[in-house]
Amino acid sequence: MTRLALSLFVAAAASLPSAFGAHMGQTGSRFFNFRSSADYSSVNTLEALTTPGAEFYISPKDSFDFVPSAGYGAYEDAEKTAAYIQASSDHGDLHAAVVKGSSHEVLTKWAVDADMETLKKYQVPRPNESLPGKVLTVKSAEALFTAEGVCHEFERETFYCHKPHAIISVFEVIVSPDERTSKLWVACHGNDDCHVMNAGDFVFSAGNNFKVLGEKLLRGSL
Repeated sequence: MTRLALSLFVAAAASLPSAFGAHMGQTGSRFFNFRSSADYSSVNTLEALTTPGAEFYISPKDSFDFVPSAGYGAYEDAEKTAAYIQASSDHGDLHAAVVKGSSHEVLTKWAVDADMETLKKYQVPRPNESLPGKVLTVKSAEALFTAEGVCHEFERETFYCHKPHAIISVFEVIVSPDERTSKLWVACHGNDDCHVMNAGDFVFSAGNNFKVLGEKLLRGSL
């Protein structure tokens, strides 16, 4: 898709209520974004989100770099999803909970409850400028690590934390809407099911245990 075509697509998509996501509005979807009550607009393949020169778009509706105030996120959806996961063995997550608090200690406590107390906690970086609504060009990408647990801040000081069955692969991607660059993180549930992570979310990981495999994935040598 040319930059002009993508720009026209961005303009058209912004006017539609549900232009993105095959499972829009389904909280059972692994791509559900509790900040926006819809799937992440950036869902795509690893290649589409990490290949230098590739272009993609983050919808302003994602609330990618803005955490809604209390009462403006999908709190009810988050509670229902967490309760369902805790009561069901037939789900893609091993553990889930809605966690409230202003300190990082509440997230660490959840990690202990989910048997992840030995893991390190990382925060998804915030961009240098607002990126939603712009055509973003990939400048470079790097494999970071695998995530064994993720906490999504979907309202101020309120997190949806979950521990998936399948480990999530995390990549750092440098993008630019013009000549200035920003970092963002891409999470992949398998090689072809990826999305941009919301800025400010937290990841629990053993560290750099994915570097070699991740670089092979980026080079297409697997």
